Amino acid sequence: MEAGVSRRAAAALVAGTLFATSVAETYLPHRSGEVTDAVMALAIAGVFALMNKEDAAANSQPGLRASYSTRGRRGA
Repeated sequence: MEAGVSRRAAAALVAGTLFATSVAETYLPHRSGEVTDAVMALAIAGVFALMNKEDAAANSQPGLRASYSTRGRRGA
């Protein structure tokens, strides 16, 4: 969100750009267009979205967050 664009919009922009360049490749001689890059961009965006939801869930449960932060400090 540093650029002021939501993650969903950024993922759609990247996937759309990759798809458009893949379609454009079909017009170049000896080239075939691929949609693999666009699909991978959407899959990675989906993983990021799932990771963000898990972080939000962990932060909403105070006991769960505290148990992670105190691990390893007992002997000190």
